[in-house]
Amino acid sequence: MNESIRKKIEQRAYEFFLQRGGKHGYHVEDWAKAEKEIMAELDKNQGSTGKPHEQVSKPAPVAKPAKKPQQAKRK
Repeated sequence: MNESIRKKIEQRAYEFFLQRGGKHGYHVEDWAKAEKEIMAELDKNQGSTGKPHEQVSKPAPVAKPAKKPQQAKRK
């Protein structure tokens, strides 16, 4: 995998996140949209071979926030 392409995709996905106002929960969609956009840009700049690109990589899983422990009810 080309690390510079991955960095471009990361940056573009982050831009989508910011455009949405920082709303979480759309990282997979952002990554896929960014990857498609960057790969299309590369094809345009380098000339397409007519072969579809394989997915560069999958986005890193996002850790879910830890649940706060419930406090015992006092009598």
